[in-house]
Amino acid sequence: MTFPSTTQVLKDNGLYGDIARWSDSEAMRRGRLCDAACNLLAMGKDIEDSWYEAHPECIPYIDGYKEFLREHEPKLVQCAFEVVNKAERYMGHPDQVLMLSGGTVRATVDIKTGGMPPVTSLQLASYELAERSMGMPRSTRIGLQLAKGDFRLHYFTDPRDFDEWTILVRAWHVRAKYVGAGL
Repeated sequence: MTFPSTTQVLKDNGLYGDIARWSDSEAMRRGRLCDAACNLLAMGKDIEDSWYEAHPECIPYIDGYKEFLREHEPKLVQCAFEVVNKAERYMGHPDQVLMLSGGTVRATVDIKTGGMPPVTSLQLASYELAERSMGMPRSTRIGLQLAKGDFRLHYFTDPRDFDEWTILVRAWHVRAKYVGAGL
């Protein structure tokens, strides 16, 4: 059996809204483009002028990320990678793991170019639990909301998020077991 992704678990449990309707939307395309550009910037690389010309809708969000970089001077640990929790049987794809506050705070960061949905707390909890299961250290869970040349940090600190995520992923597997058996 292939492990479900964090997104799949949230979607199938009815917590990710109508993802099928907007998954191929312009907003999702913009989000993917901005994530890739933010990763380049976090790696200390430049973005070609031609990229900005081809994607002018991304400029205000990239400007917001540049402001985040200026203010917080993060150090990139990893970006665009896969985490797997074998015990709970799921996988996920965190946007970035950064060191903040002069290298004293490890943060798992999810970048948003629209609103910051409440379910982001569970999304980040899933990533952190998977990271820990792989032997990585604890992280601060942060949603980085980019907009109009600025940013806002959302800290997710409720410890119940980890239990709630575990319940959701286990329920996903129970449902798959019985629905898959034709019951």
